Amino acid sequence: MGNHFSMDIENLKSCFEQIGDFKSWLYLGTWKNHHELFGVIKEYSGANYLFVISISKNFPNDKPEIFFLKGHSVFGDIPHLMPSDAICYVDEEGILIDEDNPAGVIRDAFRKAFDTLVKSLKGESERDYVREFQFYWGGPGSIEMTSFVGDAKTPKLVQWLVAGDGRNFVFEDEQQSQLYLPKFDAVPDESLTRQILYLPLSSSRGISFKDKWMIGTLRKVIFGNIGFKERVNKFLRADSSLPVYITIPTENSSRVHFAISFENASGHKHPLLDKKCQSEIKPIIVKRMDKDYLLPRGGARKEISNKKVCVIGCGAIGGIVAVELAKAGISKLLLIDPDRFSEDNLYRHVLGMNDGIGQSKVDCLKKVIESKLPHSIITAISKRFDEAVDDGKIDFSEYDVVIDATGKPNVGFQIAHYFVSKHNKRLPVIHGWLEPFGIGGHAVVTNQKNGGCYKCLFRRTEEGSIYSGASFAAPGQSFSKSMFGCVGMFTPFSSLDAMKSAVIIVEASVKVLLGQENNSQLLSWKGEAEDFLSQGFTLSNRYKNLTADELFEKRYEFINEHCPLCTKEMN
Repeated sequence: MGNHFSMDIENLKSCFEQIGDFKSWLYLGTWKNHHELFGVIKEYSGANYLFVISISKNFPNDKPEIFFLKGHSVFGDIPHLMPSDAICYVDEEGILIDEDNPAGVIRDAFRKAFDTLVKSLKGESERDYVREFQFYWGGPGSIEMTSFVGDAKTPKLVQWLVAGDGRNFVFEDEQQSQLYLPKFDAVPDESLTRQILYLPLSSSRGISFKDKWMIGTLRKVIFGNIGFKERVNKFLRADSSLPVYITIPTENSSRVHFAISFENASGHKHPLLDKKCQSEIKPIIVKRMDKDYLLPRGGARKEISNKKVCVIGCGAIGGIVAVELAKAGISKLLLIDPDRFSEDNLYRHVLGMNDGIGQSKVDCLKKVIESKLPHSIITAISKRFDEAVDDGKIDFSEYDVVIDATGKPNVGFQIAHYFVSKHNKRLPVIHGWLEPFGIGGHAVVTNQKNGGCYKCLFRRTEEGSIYSGASFAAPGQSFSKSMFGCVGMFTPFSSLDAMKSAVIIVEASVKVLLGQENNSQLLSWKGEAEDFLSQGFTLSNRYKNLTADELFEKRYEFINEHCPLCTKEMN
């Protein structure tokens, strides 16, 4: 077969000789793209059926393809039988194939494909029409539309907009279209803008693709599964050519979306109401971009999509935090940072060369996040935290979590003072920072029901200087470096270090927003110390004496009962 990873023909033939499931088999030759074809006859219910098994050059690491010869032309559209006669018998996502047992792979693949086919022929897979609806729906001449309409319970009119370049969009209303169209650089053609009727069906009874969908099929599906029939009829009577946008429930509590327009409709009655009308239906394939679908499909949390989070400091850690909070499902972010994005930060920041070197970090992050994630709404303030507060334009009572990713203790003190003693809402504040040379990082969740604030972490040495009790580095050391004397001072850490701290900050934020964590806590990740020690620095007792598991077990023990900030305010 001409591939380092493939089996030769004789070994493949030997595999078929070992399988006792076939009445007979025959090697058919090599097909395009180096597929070896084997014909097999399988007896079932007194009849012989012919199958073709296609073995790719990457077998046994690729599963065999199984074809039911002329099956589609004889049986039509039945679940799991493709127009090519291929049987869709297993999802390749996460499949584990035993490469050391090639004969077993062929045998098990055929058995699975054959069982799948038999169930479809017996009518036991009717529900799979709904599961695989998007595969069967559409066809030559179908149009596609991008939809931002979520799952609703009642019929309603929504907007169908056609952009000047021919792209189709569906929105809940004009306000939603104004929000999302600019993200697609789409300008609607006003002459082609119209309404479309949203119809949420209560069940999927009657959904089948054994026969081609006609207007009569559509009537049965809609009126056999829809509530609010009088309301639906009212919409249809008002517009005799009104297209429909249909959603049907699936077994996993989601819904399938598709749409239909009507061609060659005649008379003053809508085709769905005129039983004599034989108007052609034009399938429309819906590409869902609504939150109900897109967020859970990508692993985001729909439950926190309406939460608002403020991120103060958008450097290496804060940039990652902002992006990952948006990917976690949070739609509304406020970013505060006075700095501009510099070439110096390219190798440890989420922003890159083409994202706006020399421009405001928060403006660049806003552009990047909103361009990648359609439901993100980012507010950017290119100022210091104290300046942003003094402007009086931020209503923090609207926010659910505040994150301090500045990595600057004195800014952390400012933030803690403001939200503990000056702001009238007990707002969870998470401070996150890194230690040098990869020895670790921290996130302290504060202002929760058990008290505790950022200032609780700080202690005084015998000499009177203050230091962080969370630190993995012993007090009294300076870690700032510079390539050119006093210019461009920086703390040495890598992008990977920033990611580790960002992860615990984002995970802590999500737990707070979901109500899974209501207590203040100090979370730390512990890295290797070789680089740190090689520079002549000294580790703290916290690093030397506590394992990672012990650090986690003691996460609630950081609160200082004599803290001059939070205990005073609580009392």
